[in-house]
Order: sequence, then structure tokens, then C-alpha cells
Amino acid sequence: MTSGTTTLSNTMDQLLLGVIKSLEKRRGVCDVKISKRPHQKHEILNWEQKHSCLLPDDIKSFYLSTDGFLLQWSAKLNDTKVPVGRMEINAITNVSRITGTGGGKDVPSTRDIESDDDEDDDPDIPHFDSRSRIFELDPCDGHGKVCLVYNGTKTGIPATKASIWFLDRALIWHFLSENFTAYYRLMVMHLGLPQWYYLCTDLGLSPQAKQWFNIYAPLRLNSNQGQLPSESSVDIPVNQVDVGRVFKGKVEKKKAPGQTTLVKKKSGTIPAVKASSGASRSATLANQGFLRPVLK
Repeated sequence: MTSGTTTLSNTMDQLLLGVIKSLEKRRGVCDVKISKRPHQKHEILNWEQKHSCLLPDDIKSFYLSTDGFLLQWSAKLNDTKVPVGRMEINAITNVSRITGTGGGKDVPSTRDIESDDDEDDDPDIPHFDSRSRIFELDPCDGHGKVCLVYNGTKTGIPATKASIWFLDRALIWHFLSENFTAYYRLMVMHLGLPQWYYLCTDLGLSPQAKQWFNIYAPLRLNSNQGQLPSESSVDIPVNQVDVGRVFKGKVEKKKAPGQTTLVKKKSGTIPAVKASSGASRSATLANQGFLRPVLK
């Protein structure tokens, strides 16, 4: 690996190590486990040749250091351990393509379900046809998919430029980041809490997921609904990782600017959180059996 690639790889390792240390200090957190697999350089080359796509330098750097990973952690409630956090990046062989092909005669394809509104012709929005090449990076524990998307592709021409998107269970696309490095930091910053990617949409979190955020990452709830964190809160110098800056939360004794006020209850204190927006669309998805967000 080149010096730039090595530096980027080390930065990602520091962020991952930092989130593990941060989690272990948090009250009630237990069973912080991470599993990695040694990289295989030939698998990266095979993937690029098979899909006619060139991996961006930051993703390639990641896969040259480890072939994906899975980090999980639990919280102890009384004497019961409850699985809470999950961060996952698929192994390169499992970064499979999502196509518009249906599953049978009576099964609709993703092309059939694509929206017919004006946004359908937007070249910046991923499509389930030849205009885009879409690959799954994270299965999101069944709540959607984080995808590596190459837009503006043409048959027979290798794709080079990719960005990261979230596909919710209603097959609606939500932009996450321009590159893998920014997405990686975004994932780490949210500690792998349940459904964290829905904070980047207008749907918002489910009531249960919001409870976990109130406990372990209350500052993340203060950001505007459906908007990504500002560049300053995600962008960290490559050569110097300030772990304390990344994992701001209840472990800090100082009250951060803009932090929610506390409401006293008999059983303790909980942050007062404003209800999320997007009520009409959320209700529609809820009626269809999808994730139910918090309504105003």
C-alpha cells in the first residue's frame, strides 16, 4: 500500500478503536465484540473485473486492511443483556449487486416499483436499470440497505465515481455521503445505534430507537430532521484523530452547546426531545407494514 493509503487505513482503525473504547466506558454497555477477516487482494481485483467498476481509493484502502467487519454491542437492563448496537461492512465478496430483475412471473421487480414522478428522471438519483450500478454495503439488519452507487453508467464502460446512499424499505433513496470515508465516520459517530441511518431521512426514528439515542447519543437527536451532520462534525484531520470529538455524548461531563434540557422524573432524568417531522409519509409507510416513525 502507498503512504496515503496506509494513513487512511490507520485513521479508520483509530476511529474503530476509539468507538470501542468509548462504548466500554458507557454505563450499561457490555459484550462489545468485533469480528474481522484478513483481506485478499485478488478478491478486490476479481470484484472490479466482474462488475466493471473501479473501487474508489478510500474503499480499496479499507478492503486492503480488512475484508469487512462486524461490531456488535449490548446493554444490560437489570439482569438481561439486550443487543443494541451494530456496525457492519460486508466482505468484498458479499458486496453484491442489486438489480431490477424480478423474482418470478407474479413477483414485481424493483423497476416496476420505481417512482413515476419527476424525480425518476433525475440523473443524481439511483435507478434500478442500466443508468446505475448499485451494490449492498450494509444490510442494516433488515431495516433497509446502505449501498455503494455508481450513477450515470453506460454498458461496456467501467464505472469510476461512486457515492453512498440509503435505500429504505419503501424503496426510496436517501443520500448519505459523497465518499466512503465520510460514511465510515458517520457510522462510527452514531455508535451503530439501531436505525441510525433514518436520522438522515425525513422519516425519523422509531420510538424504541429514539429511546436508545436518548441514552447513548442524545446530541445526535439535536440535529435537524432529514439533514446530515455538518461537515465540521464529521470531517476529522486524517493525521490526527480526536476521538473525544467524534464520540460526544453522555460520557462527557461538560454540557455541549445546544444540548437538550433535562426533564426530572421520579425514576431519573431523560432528555426532552422534539417529535420528528414527515407525519403524512410516515403514516403511509406504517400502514404498509414498514418501520413506524414518531409522528408530530
